[in-house]
Amino acid sequence: MPQFKLYAIPKLHCPFIPYENALLAEKVETHTRLWLRKFSLIKSPEHEQFYTRQKFASMIVSSYPFATEEALFVWCDLNTYLFLLDDDLDETTMINSMAAMQHLADKYFSILTEGLSNDCNDNMLIAFSDIWKRLSSIGTATWLTIFIENIRDMFLGGKWQLSTALAGDAPTLKSYIEMRQYLGAAHLATDSMPLMAACQLPGQVKSDQIYKNMIINARNVICYSNDLFSLGKELEQSTSGADFNLVTVLMKFYNLTIENGITAAAKFHDDEMNLFIANSLELMNRYPAFREELHKQIMALKYLISGNVFWSTKISTRYPHIYDNVPRGIIQS
Repeated sequence: MPQFKLYAIPKLHCPFIPYENALLAEKVETHTRLWLRKFSLIKSPEHEQFYTRQKFASMIVSSYPFATEEALFVWCDLNTYLFLLDDDLDETTMINSMAAMQHLADKYFSILTEGLSNDCNDNMLIAFSDIWKRLSSIGTATWLTIFIENIRDMFLGGKWQLSTALAGDAPTLKSYIEMRQYLGAAHLATDSMPLMAACQLPGQVKSDQIYKNMIINARNVICYSNDLFSLGKELEQSTSGADFNLVTVLMKFYNLTIENGITAAAKFHDDEMNLFIANSLELMNRYPAFREELHKQIMALKYLISGNVFWSTKISTRYPHIYDNVPRGIIQS
C-alpha cells in the first residue's frame, strides 16, 4: 500500500449513531468480490486484496440499514465499480481532453438508453450493463429516470473538473461548492432512497425548497468529510494534486496553511451539518401529515452520513489520516 502523509482531522460534528451489521457486511462483501471476478475487474490477487481492505461492503451496509439484500448487493457492486473507475481516472491520463470525456460519457449513456452492443468487449462496460439490468429489475420507472439523470450529472461534474484543469485554472470557492456534490456519488446516494430505503415522499414535499436544501446539506456533509479524510491520498496520488478538494480550495481562496485549511474545511462541514439538522426539523414541523414518511427519509439520510464517517475513520484503509488522535486507514502489521 502506498505511504501517505497523515493529516490530523478535527473531530467532525456528527451526532448520529452508525448502523453496524458485520455478518451482513461479510455476505455483501463476498458477493461483490465474486462479481468483480466474474467481470474480470480485478487485475491480480494483490489488486483484489487492496480493495478488499477498503471494505466497501461495510460502508454500504452501514449506510443503508433499510435496504433489501438484493438492493445491497447491486448497490455495493455499483459503488465498488465507481471507486475502481475513480481510481483509474485519478491515477492515469486516459481522459485528457473534453472529447475523450464526452466519448466515455457516450458509451455509458448508450448502455442506459439502448443497451449493451453485441460486439462490446470492454469489461468495464459489460459490468456496468449488468448493474443497469439489475437496477432496472428492482427500481421503479420514476427512480430509474432519476438514476440516469444522476449519471448525467456525474459526467457534467467530471466535464467541469476537466475543463477547469485543462484551462490551468483552480476552481473558485463558489463553483466548487456548487459542483462538489456531482464529483463523486453523493447525489446518487441521497437520490437512492426510493430503492435503498423504500422512501416515497409526495411531490408536495420534494418540491419544497427546504427539502431540496436538506438534500444538498446531506450531500455536502458527505462530500466535505470525504475531502478531509481523503486529503492525504489525493495529494499523493491524484493527477490534479488535490486541486478539487475543499481543503485546497479554501487554502487558495483565503491564503491559508494546510493546517488552517483543514480547520476551515471542518468548520464548513459542521456548519453544513447544523443546516441539515435545522432543515430536517423544519420539514417535520411543516408537514405533520407526512411525519412518518419524512421521519424514515431523514433517518435514512442520517445513516448515510454516519455510515460514511464510520467507514472512513473506523473500517477502511482507503483514506489514511489521523482522527481522534489515532492513525486511521493504516494496515496493521
